Amino acid sequence: MNLYLSYRKVLDISITAYRYEDLIADFDATVGKALEFIGVPWEDSVADYAKTARRGNVRTPSYAAVIEPITSKAVARWRNYRDQLAPILPLLEPFVEEFGYEPS
Repeated sequence: MNLYLSYRKVLDISITAYRYEDLIADFDATVGKALEFIGVPWEDSVADYAKTARRGNVRTPSYAAVIEPITSKAVARWRNYRDQLAPILPLLEPFVEEFGYEPS
């Protein structure tokens, strides 16, 4: 992450990042911004990604996950492992702040 953040500041390239929590909160706006960033127009079928995947257009081991609705069940799941992560949480704080998350 240090390398990513360093290069993001010094390289003259367009980079954008999106948080999963933002996708959960407002799918259309978050995906719309991502599509705009890469120069792809919004289509109504984007919001119905699972239907498209069920047609057989996804041929990856993660097919089952692709057809599932996006949910908030993974949000903050790391807290289940807080005790195990405690030794490295101070190392992660700069990234937590950089990406707009609440400090632990």
